[in-house]
Amino acid sequence: VMARGTKIKELKMMKQYLNSVPYADLAKSLNSLEKVEVLHCRLCPPQTEALFVEISKGTTICDLNLKFNNLGSVNPDILALALGKIKSVNISGCRLNQDQVSKLFEMMTENHNIVHLDISQNDLSDLSS
Repeated sequence: VMARGTKIKELKMMKQYLNSVPYADLAKSLNSLEKVEVLHCRLCPPQTEALFVEISKGTTICDLNLKFNNLGSVNPDILALALGKIKSVNISGCRLNQDQVSKLFEMMTENHNIVHLDISQNDLSDLSS
């Protein structure tokens, strides 16, 4: 876990196998940063759920890129609440489900913090009007 008061503000990882990292430690460490890029890192459901629960409580993250990590198991309400606290979000290719995408669009109508959201490469074909 990153020590309190660390000067690290940005983290970039790609194609790292992070399943063995304890989910609470990972969530708290990432949530203490300003810019997080964790791409293709095979995050497991407890890790992604813990991360978004942690972010939803409050965060210093301004730029979050979780491209190509499976987020399909994250609670839609928690996901939307957490992402609404971040200015720039890239969750392309994250296997979002219909409920998650619907909640994200609801959040965007009520929230003006988020200024960039990339949800490309997710299957949005089942969204109903």
